[in-house]
Amino acid sequence: MKFWYLVMRGILINDKKQVLMLQRSAKSRTFPLLWEFPGGKVNPGEHFIEGLKREFREETGLLVEPERIMGANDKDFGDCTMAYMFVRVTGEIREVIITSEHEQFIWADKDSLSKLQVSEPLVDFLPEVLSLL
Repeated sequence: MKFWYLVMRGILINDKKQVLMLQRSAKSRTFPLLWEFPGGKVNPGEHFIEGLKREFREETGLLVEPERIMGANDKDFGDCTMAYMFVRVTGEIREVIITSEHEQFIWADKDSLSKLQVSEPLVDFLPEVLSLL
């Protein structure tokens, strides 16, 4: 039996029309050094929105609230499948504090976001995010 995991990604856009992006660690097992929206796997038994808020806080130090679901897709990794849900979030924009899971963060405008090398699950979803910037 193949395992399925739910991965929540939060899209936080500031008042300058920039989206928060994190660069994955060079040591990451999947998509090293590629860029992604903050978020991660939902724990077993955890409500998906609580998982999104927890992961966002752990990865950035920011507290967010969901605004609306923007899309979803999945990626087969052979031994498991990851289902990705992309959620527009709101929250207080303040200092971003990242962990060792990521190399760096940026607030990307439309031009810089279109040039970033993003993780594979984000590729098909990028045009919708670009339309918000």
